[in-house]
Amino acid sequence: CMFLVVPHEGVWIERKMWRNDMTLDEVVAHFGTMYQVAKQLGISYDTPRNWKRIGFIPADMQVKIHRYTDGKLQFSMEHLGEF
Repeated sequence: CMFLVVPHEGVWIERKMWRNDMTLDEVVAHFGTMYQVAKQLGISYDTPRNWKRIGFIPADMQVKIHRYTDGKLQFSMEHLGEF
């Protein structure tokens, strides 16, 4: 696991992030392009680019992607309760 410092309600907090099974390559292959990933998930275009930069998709987004794709894209639930 790793910790990232992220803004939350106007305060910067340390947040635990797990590297799970879902990869950006799988997500892009499913949606077609990084632009489509952002558009379909209703997130900023910079968000998938940031996943590429940090080397993984944060666990909370993996849950969102898993639900959006009706389970076609899988993630590890091993650490789900820990973030």
